[in-house]
Amino acid sequence: MRAALAALVANVRAGARLSLFLRVSRPEFRIDALALVLLVIVSAAVDVGVERVLAGPDAAFDFTAIGGELASLAILMLVASVLAVAFNDLSLPLALPVVVLASMLPVQACALLPLVLDGL
Repeated sequence: MRAALAALVANVRAGARLSLFLRVSRPEFRIDALALVLLVIVSAAVDVGVERVLAGPDAAFDFTAIGGELASLAILMLVASVLAVAFNDLSLPLALPVVVLASMLPVQACALLPLVLDGL
């Protein structure tokens, strides 16, 4: 469990660097199935948190939104698989979603910028 959390932190750190257009090498990402599952959970949690803040205090959670989250993941996995076949790289179906999800976390959090800037 400790290794999985360390891998999650390493992926988030490397993803944040990538989202800021800083140099990142592939070994900086910890790519495995558990890392992908943890990134999906963290990404969904960030989505829910950001949307909760944006919606306000009277918002209600709509469970049908889970379908959209799963559809996005399915499309990401499909694109990664197609690219794996096109480039003959069998690591892409796992590596690409890990890299994309890790680098999307700061972008998801930037959805809160209008609220932060409005408060200034």
